Amino acid sequence: MWHAAERPMCLLRLCRWYYALPMGFILGLTIVYARGGEWSPAEVVVPSLALSLVVAAGYAFNDVCDRRVDQTNAPDRPIAAGRVGRVAATAWAACLVAAGLGLAATGRGAFAAGLACVAGGLVLYDLVSKHVGIGKQIAVAALTTSIYPLAVLQVGSPAGDRVATLWFFAAWLFATSFAYEILKDIRDIPGDRLVAARPGWVARHPRAARRVSSAATMLGAVVLIGPGFAGCGSIYLGVIGGAVAPAVASVFLPPRRAIIALYLEYVVVGIAATADLAV
Repeated sequence: MWHAAERPMCLLRLCRWYYALPMGFILGLTIVYARGGEWSPAEVVVPSLALSLVVAAGYAFNDVCDRRVDQTNAPDRPIAAGRVGRVAATAWAACLVAAGLGLAATGRGAFAAGLACVAGGLVLYDLVSKHVGIGKQIAVAALTTSIYPLAVLQVGSPAGDRVATLWFFAAWLFATSFAYEILKDIRDIPGDRLVAARPGWVARHPRAARRVSSAATMLGAVVLIGPGFAGCGSIYLGVIGGAVAPAVASVFLPPRRAIIALYLEYVVVGIAATADLAV
């Protein structure tokens, strides 16, 4: 039995801030890279927070759409456990989107328009992702990598000695996000099989899916070396080994632990890129 006083915490859980806030941070860091190391709070913090709110809304609405799957795969999630109704969660997601887009509208119009497209993409993904096969994992990778065009829209004309590194980071993020989503889908096979009229390609071919995920992970790990020779310095190269190691290890781990290893890779890449600017 749950109490109404728990609802605010349940609504916050829907946002998955451990994903939404790092996404905002990566956007801010990318903007600083695109500006050659120069930045102001209005140019970095505001769009970063706006993106975090939109991403949080996407996660909340995803739980609305995935209630039946979560009842098997993640029964403790607020909606699956009956602690938050789908109408309330949808309203909460709408409020988060409105707040994020409203905040974005205070800055550059190009960025606000781009973020609105990302918000629309997230909603569309949540509605149809179970029916598009491998397009599901590609869509997640594309939406995640949208950080980079959003940064360009915010900056206008990227400049500085680190601009070339953004191509490497974008390629790494796409490959790694693609691999990460496949691992999550392998983990969620039991629930997906229960609700899907025809299971997706991951559920039908889990071993092949794992091989594809491993190949994408290794490709991303190799690409991570590139920024060290395209604008980042020796500090970056010194730290980035701490990201490559868990990426390689993930290939040999069971899916749930591999997911944790790839999350660690994300964190260390952020540390390496930040250290490159700070030192």
